[in-house]
Amino acid sequence: MTDAVPSAVVAEQQQRTRRSRSKSRSHSSSSAGPLGKQHRKRQFYLVVIVFCLGFFLTLAGTISIGYHNSRSFRGKLLADLDRGSGATVLVSQLRVSPTLATARKLEYRWDDGDSALSALVLENVSSRYFVGGLLGGSWNGTDLSAQSAKIHLQREISIGDGAVEHFDFKSKYGLDRIKCDALDLYSADGGLLIKESVAHFNWSTNPMQLQLSGGELGITEFGDFIVEHGYLQILSDSSELFLKLSEKNGSGKVEIKGNSGGSSSVPLALKIEGIPSTSVIGDPLAQLIQADWSGGNGRFSFKQSTQSGAEYTIQLKTPELSLGRLDCFAVLAEVLHKNTYRRPQFRNGGVLHVAKDDSGVTLSDISFSQSRGLALRGALHANESSVEGELTIGIPLFEKVNLEKHFNEGSFTTIRDGYFWETVRVTGKAGELKDDLRAKLRSE
Repeated sequence: MTDAVPSAVVAEQQQRTRRSRSKSRSHSSSSAGPLGKQHRKRQFYLVVIVFCLGFFLTLAGTISIGYHNSRSFRGKLLADLDRGSGATVLVSQLRVSPTLATARKLEYRWDDGDSALSALVLENVSSRYFVGGLLGGSWNGTDLSAQSAKIHLQREISIGDGAVEHFDFKSKYGLDRIKCDALDLYSADGGLLIKESVAHFNWSTNPMQLQLSGGELGITEFGDFIVEHGYLQILSDSSELFLKLSEKNGSGKVEIKGNSGGSSSVPLALKIEGIPSTSVIGDPLAQLIQADWSGGNGRFSFKQSTQSGAEYTIQLKTPELSLGRLDCFAVLAEVLHKNTYRRPQFRNGGVLHVAKDDSGVTLSDISFSQSRGLALRGALHANESSVEGELTIGIPLFEKVNLEKHFNEGSFTTIRDGYFWETVRVTGKAGELKDDLRAKLRSE
């Protein structure tokens, strides 16, 4: 009897607890039902909106990419480039993706003859841009990047006046800046001036500017030179070129600066430092005229020969030079008892005019002189197999007695600028030059 009472009490308490929990769940369900439905609806609407937005963005992107790969867009792009550059522009294999545009080749060609440039050819071109601009139909890329490029100048480069109105080109597609990993720069007639230089080209600057760094000088007749840096400033009918070069396997330095086009035509300004004669006049003549050429007052004209490489003319003044062995100098050393005449040295320097063409290298207007010593004038020409020319030798007037004693009548009779002058004929090949002064000595 005593055990039955607690069991009944416990059973009643458990029943009360179950009824309380059931009521609580019922109350919670009835009170939260409308809010739960609203929450689920919001989630549903959000999913629908995101899906629709993604669908329409995908659709818009597809349509935009399709448009930017169409002939219509290609035409608008070329019209923009034509208008700004004044060139005929061609593009091949243009491909536009969501964030990148590529083309196998982009060509600018100026055919009217009034531009400083003849052609600009870019290969393996790419340009990146923000995808939002593409979706908005306003593609505006960053700098164009090209793996390689070629620029052909329209006319010869020379120092001149005549700066004229610049190109006013700002591409609405952002294609007015170009970076190239390997640029080749050609003269007006196809001569390779610079090869494989890293270049940055900006249409929109005033004047337009092409910055160069690295690469090599294409004119190999002067030896192997590396481009330290340089630029080409381009106006609508003229351009200014500056190059700083250094010898690839030496310590020589060269600076070249000048304008292309304009009303006058004079050579490029030339500054050199520590350049050996072999680089300036070639091996055969360098065995006779020996110097490390340095100076800032040189002049340089260049054009390309289609037959045998570069054609050029150079005017240089060297601080000092020496002459190699030639029999006429040995004769004068013997009869005048001047041992220094055997290998004449000119501390006052001298001037050389060097010209190279298909026939070889010519030294003209040779003009060297010593204080109270030997003077030399003349011209020499050298090709691969021979050297020939004339040298006019000047001996001071105080040597009159010795000259009359040792040389035939009629020799050293011309008097000018404080010297007796005599012309000798020089012939032979490199290392074996001969002259005819010994034949003019009196017989014993």
